Amino acid sequence: MAAEAHRHLEKAAGHGDVLKHIVLRSHIVAQQQAHEEGIMLIDTHCGDGLSDLSKQKSQEYEKGIVRISGDIDSAPEEVKEYYSVVQQADPYLQNYPGSPVFGEATLREQDEHRLCDLFVTDVKGLKTKPMLEKGDSFHPDATEYFLPETDKHPVVFIDPSYNDDEDFYKVRELMERVLAKNPYATIIIAYPLIEGNRYRYTFTKTLKDSAKKNAKIGYFHCWLIVQKTGMQGSSVFIANPTKRFDDIIDEEVLDYLSAILLKVGRSEYSLDQWMKKPKKKKDANAEAAKEDSGAPQFAF
Repeated sequence: MAAEAHRHLEKAAGHGDVLKHIVLRSHIVAQQQAHEEGIMLIDTHCGDGLSDLSKQKSQEYEKGIVRISGDIDSAPEEVKEYYSVVQQADPYLQNYPGSPVFGEATLREQDEHRLCDLFVTDVKGLKTKPMLEKGDSFHPDATEYFLPETDKHPVVFIDPSYNDDEDFYKVRELMERVLAKNPYATIIIAYPLIEGNRYRYTFTKTLKDSAKKNAKIGYFHCWLIVQKTGMQGSSVFIANPTKRFDDIIDEEVLDYLSAILLKVGRSEYSLDQWMKKPKKKKDANAEAAKEDSGAPQFAF
C-alpha cells in the first residue's frame, strides 16, 4: 500500500498526469454530448483523490502543472478547462487532483460515478460520495461491478501504477473482458512510455489490434514525449471514442503541450483515430418493395 501511494505521489502533476487528465476530462464531455441520457464513469484504480505536492521528493510537478500554470493564457480551450479543475481543487497548487476529482467536476446530475481501488478506502477532495469498491480491478469478477445493468453509457478509465510490467498485460486483459461484455463500452487507458521498457513500443500495437477485433466503433490514440531518459512521456488510448474526438484533442493541443512541457528540443507527439465503417443493414420491407414493379421506389 505504501509503495502504491508513493508512486502516485511522486508522479502526481507531472507531464503524464497533465496529458491523461486533459484527455480524460475532454472525453467525458464528448461522451456526455453523445449520451444525453447519462454516462457511467468507472475509475478502476482511483487512488486517494488528492496528492500533497509539498511531500513530493521528485518534484515532477515542476515539469508538469507548474509549466502549464505559467503559460495558461495562451493555452487551447481544452487545457484551460483542465486547469480550471486543478484551480478549483487548490488555487495554490499544493494539492493536485486525481482522476476521481476530475470525474466528479465534469459529471452531470444524470451521470453516475463508480470508483475502485485495492488500497483506498477514502477518496479525498470529493464533494459527493460515489460508490467505492475496495478490491482488485484486475480480478475477472470485477467486470460485473464495472458493467452493471444500466441504460447509461459506460466509460471505463484504467490507470494502474505500472510498478510491475505485468500491469501492461493485465490492462489489455481487462479491456478485452469489458469489450466481451459490452463491445460498445468506452475504455480510456493511460500508460507511461518508459525508456528501455519491453512494452515501450509493443503495448500500443496490442491495444490497437484488440480494439480492431473487439470494439464496435474504433479507437483513438495519442502520445507525447518530453524527455530523453526515464519516463520519456505518456500515452492515452481510447477504445470506442466519439466519432470526431480527434477534432477535440488535436495537433493544436499536443503541439502546445509539447512546447510547454518539453521546453527545449523538437516536439515529439502523435495522434491517430481509426473508426470502423458501420455495416449496412438490409431492410426487408425495402427489398420486398423492390420486387413490386408497380410500386414507385423512393430513397430517403
